[in-house]
Amino acid sequence: MLYDPTEALTRIDNDLELLKMLIGVYLNERETYAHRLTKAYSAADWVELGNAAHNVKGASATIGLEMVREIAETLEKTCRTAPNVPSDKDIQSFQFLYEKLMDRLKQCESAMNQWLSGH
Repeated sequence: MLYDPTEALTRIDNDLELLKMLIGVYLNERETYAHRLTKAYSAADWVELGNAAHNVKGASATIGLEMVREIAETLEKTCRTAPNVPSDKDIQSFQFLYEKLMDRLKQCESAMNQWLSGH
C-alpha cells in the first residue's frame, strides 16, 4: 500500500506538522474503527456498518488515505442502498467489502509509519 498525502497537504496549506498530528490520531483510532466495523458486521447491523464505514471514510479522506477511503465509501453506499431485508447477494457484498476494508486498515499502519519516518 502506497501512501501519498499530497491532496491532504494541499487542503491544510501544506502544514506538515498538522498532517503528522492527524496521522497520529488516525493510527490511534484505527483499532476503534476496526472494532466498530467488526461489531456491526458480526451483529448483521447493516445500518451501523454503513455508519462505521462513513466514519472511516471521513477520517481517511482527512489524511489523504485514498486506498482506505475508497473502499469505506463503497461499503457505506452498499449498506445504505440495501433493502431492509438484504438478499444473500447483498450480504455477500457486505462481507467482501468488510473484509477488504479490514485488510486495508491493517495495511495502512505500515504505509503511514513509513511515510512518517521519512518526514
